[in-house]
Amino acid sequence: MSVTRRIRAAGERTEDFIERMGGRLVRFFHLLGLFVIGATFFWSAVTFYIELITTGHASLHDILLLF
Repeated sequence: MSVTRRIRAAGERTEDFIERMGGRLVRFFHLLGLFVIGATFFWSAVTFYIELITTGHASLHDILLLF
């Protein structure tokens, strides 16, 4: 195999590796972002519900916020 073919093959392998890693990183950050959004939503819902319990009553506005 000539030197230029080896260099070209190495370049293609490197490019394939970079594309695979890029796809994995995009997927990881996508899932991380979804987890952060879900955790924030859950945290705010729990906090709101605890606040409702401590006040002892709920207004129509509070009930609609639960939905």
